[in-house]
Amino acid sequence: NDLVTISGSRQKPNEEGEKKYFYQECYWGPFSRKIILPEEVDDIRIRAKIKNGILTLKLPKLHRKKRKKITVESEE
Repeated sequence: NDLVTISGSRQKPNEEGEKKYFYQECYWGPFSRKIILPEEVDDIRIRAKIKNGILTLKLPKLHRKKRKKITVESEE
């Protein structure tokens, strides 16, 4: 619950027509990124969306019930 892994593969675009550049440096093929999360997340409410090549992840924090302190009285 404290790590998210993003993996995929970049495809080299089909180039048609005349090249208008001298040199191109891009990385194609598989990739993987691991990100350590600062908080525990609620895995039931995780959402992922990709739009216009931008990946958006929504990782809501997991809200656990707070511990309640109880005072114990003794009879002596």
